Amino acid sequence: MRSRVLVGLFLTLIGLASILISAFPVTRVEEVIDTSFILGPGSKYGPYDSGTCYHTRVFIYQSVLKGEVLVEGEGIYLTVNGSNSQALQNTYVSRRINFAINPADDQYIFVFDNSKGGNESLVRFTLREFWTGPLWTGSPMLLIAGLMGLFLLLPIGLAILAITYLRAKTSDSNLVSIDLTYISRLCNTRFGCHLPATAPRSPLLDPPTRGGTISWKTT
Repeated sequence: MRSRVLVGLFLTLIGLASILISAFPVTRVEEVIDTSFILGPGSKYGPYDSGTCYHTRVFIYQSVLKGEVLVEGEGIYLTVNGSNSQALQNTYVSRRINFAINPADDQYIFVFDNSKGGNESLVRFTLREFWTGPLWTGSPMLLIAGLMGLFLLLPIGLAILAITYLRAKTSDSNLVSIDLTYISRLCNTRFGCHLPATAPRSPLLDPPTRGGTISWKTT
């Protein structure tokens, strides 16, 4: 029984460890947009042009978008549509602007507007995502280990511990029954009293209160 308990504890601990390690939060930085284009007078770039749309990562804890817009020539207007981007509506950019969206979530659309300008503008736009997520997002092996711990090792370990506990409880009940049988036989042999062998408690220890009787035979 002790070996089964040790095996159950070992599998349970290994399962928990693999789950916790694979879910440990880490922060990574990824450049998601790096584009340059010429914006003529009276024109717009975006939405849905190349490099003007981005969706944040899924299955992560937190995401922050940080962008930079560099302009040479005529100043332009920048508009960002998405969650927490209210401060970036029709913002004028003469030379350079840096912005951050914290927290960022879901899809973002970037529009560059030179419709009010009289000269063309050379625009460079870069966007980086700072995202915090579980460790398994960057390692397929850790993802497999976490899933095995969650759906295999942990359930098996808990099942072994539960079965061992139930068997130990049943064994203790059988030992009590054997002890009562021995007391009954000893009483019949030594003292001539007649006790039911299957009684849950010995009448010698708990006298009957519901009409039960104990008969004694003297010689």
